[in-house]
Amino acid sequence: MKKMTILVAVALCATSAFASKARLKALQSSPHLQDTRDVISREPDQALVHGEFVSLETSANAAGANDTAPNAEGGFVRKLNDTSAMGAWLGAKSESLATTALSEAGSTQTIQNPLNLYYASKAGDMAWGVGLNYSNFENKSTKNKASSMGLNASVSSTAGWEAQLGLGLTGEATVTDTTKFEQKSPMFLSGGYWMDTMFLFGKYAMGGGKAKDIASGTTTTDKDVNSIEIGVVNSHKKDGADFFYGVSYLMTTSKVANGTKVEGSSLPVVIGIEADATSWMVLRGSIKQNVLLGSSKTTPNGGTAAETNLQDNTVVAAGLGMKLGKFMVDGSLAATTTQSGKFGSDAGFLGDVGLTYAF
Repeated sequence: MKKMTILVAVALCATSAFASKARLKALQSSPHLQDTRDVISREPDQALVHGEFVSLETSANAAGANDTAPNAEGGFVRKLNDTSAMGAWLGAKSESLATTALSEAGSTQTIQNPLNLYYASKAGDMAWGVGLNYSNFENKSTKNKASSMGLNASVSSTAGWEAQLGLGLTGEATVTDTTKFEQKSPMFLSGGYWMDTMFLFGKYAMGGGKAKDIASGTTTTDKDVNSIEIGVVNSHKKDGADFFYGVSYLMTTSKVANGTKVEGSSLPVVIGIEADATSWMVLRGSIKQNVLLGSSKTTPNGGTAAETNLQDNTVVAAGLGMKLGKFMVDGSLAATTTQSGKFGSDAGFLGDVGLTYAF
């Protein structure tokens, strides 16, 4: 608890701010949440919503099922005038469609030092934004390469609706000059609508990747993936607290050319709360689990399909945010799946940290 004692000792009253992967992980990235990370993930139009800020983030470990590998990143948003804003972000590997696509292809070489640029403007009741992500890496000693480029766009209205589109333009990697990996035109399309306290949403994503032996020209992997999700989240905000719960229906398909096809369906339920514990501290936590129905069907090429029910997948996560003047420090308490992990353990306590300054 030494880390906690030090942070509390310097805590001061401040205006509220929401920013960081640590916060989103603690709340299972519920679709209704608004966060400064929206501008780099899928909603560049949100650069007009959160004001001007600088944000820095790091993760020291992968503590649970809703966590990712260690990564450092950061960026900013600055207003150009009353109706437009722009910004840049460094190191956001998880926001690149090529990251997932190259992983699906089996690449051991990941994208390096990605750059995200975004611009947003508004006219009347509507706001729109566009974003570009780019990365390029080459190790001439090992002959490993990786490059990617993608676009995303979003629009939202004060009437309560929003829509997002993302396209992976290029994405490829080469390992030791023997195997080449390529993405298969990844794309996502999503949207949502606020109806009083309920947020209705839908998402569609497609992608996949190919691997080819450079010497022979033979394709060794050819995989297609897609997913569809529709759902609703009910958010109750009162006295500085947001208590929410929601459910969605998720269908996924993964198919290897001339190989195995895996189809999945699930009904994940999420419950969470974020509330002011004091004038300078926000606490948050959530639980997510598939309920009632859920199955995975595996069909080998020319074989007999085998269907199984989904096993334990309960995820509990928690975190805290501290307001230090115009700074906001967000940290995670360990995320745990089923029986593994401990809340607030040395390995998980503040394993993810985000520092944001709001101008």
